[in-house]
Amino acid sequence: MKILLFFGSLISNISKKPYIHTKCGGPNSRIAFPKVNNLILFSQEDVRFYQSSRRFKKTNLFFIPNRIREIPSDFSRIKKHKVISRLQ
Repeated sequence: MKILLFFGSLISNISKKPYIHTKCGGPNSRIAFPKVNNLILFSQEDVRFYQSSRRFKKTNLFFIPNRIREIPSDFSRIKKHKVISRLQ
């Protein structure tokens, strides 16, 4: 992971384009996570962790909440589809 951060930062500096890193959940690293200017987080726990860290005081943190919601089932359409599929 550190090598990806290194190359991402290097390319960002050369191309003068911003580099944004994402941390996709999981436990927070016990070893030093490399500093980045922009970090996208997907859990409130990560947001609180990085906000409370002096190391990431100047990091722009972006939070994208869980985007998955329960999809309501339309049982009448399901039943109709099952009937049609049996006839074929």
